[in-house]
Amino acid sequence: MAGVSVTALAAATAAWMTGLGVPTPAVPVTPGDPTVVCHRPVEACATASAVYAAPTIDLATDPALLIHELAHVASHQVHAFPTPADLAVEEGAAEALARDLAPAWFTRFGLDDVTYVLERPGVYPAQTWWVRGLSGMACRTDWRSRCARHWRRAFVTGDRAAMIAAATAPPLLEEGR
Repeated sequence: MAGVSVTALAAATAAWMTGLGVPTPAVPVTPGDPTVVCHRPVEACATASAVYAAPTIDLATDPALLIHELAHVASHQVHAFPTPADLAVEEGAAEALARDLAPAWFTRFGLDDVTYVLERPGVYPAQTWWVRGLSGMACRTDWRSRCARHWRRAFVTGDRAAMIAAATAPPLLEEGR
C-alpha cells in the first residue's frame, strides 16, 4: 500500500506500540522528502521535528522502517549513546523490535505483503542477531519464543546494562548438585 499518510500512520503506530509495552511518544511529521531522514547524529532523533521529514512512506522500500524509527524515539526517552558500542546496541534493539512487530503491524493497519518483511534481512543484521541471541539467553529458550520477544520489547526502554548482565549470567546451580 504505497502513499500511506505517515502523519496518521506514525501517530497510530506510536499508540499501538505504547499499548504493547513500548512507551512511544507521538511524533509530529513535517512535509518533505519521502524517506526517513534521521540517521546521525543519533541524539537528533530524540527531537521530534528531526525524526521524519516525509508526508508519505513508500512501504516497498522497507515497511519496518517506521517501527524502527519510532523505537528510536521511545528509546531516546531513557538512553544515551556515548559510544559506538551503545549505538550498535541501540540499532540492534530497534531493528529486532521492528522485525518482531512488523507482521502484526501489517495486519493491524491493513497493509500489504507481510512476507516481504519476514524475508528481508534488515539494515543492521549483525546487531539484530546479537539482540535476538541475548533475548534467547535471557529466557533460556529460542530467540523466537514469546518470552524472548517480550524481553526485546522491554530492552528498548529498559535498564540495558542490568538486562545484559542478567542474560549473560551463568544459570544458578541447583542445591545439592
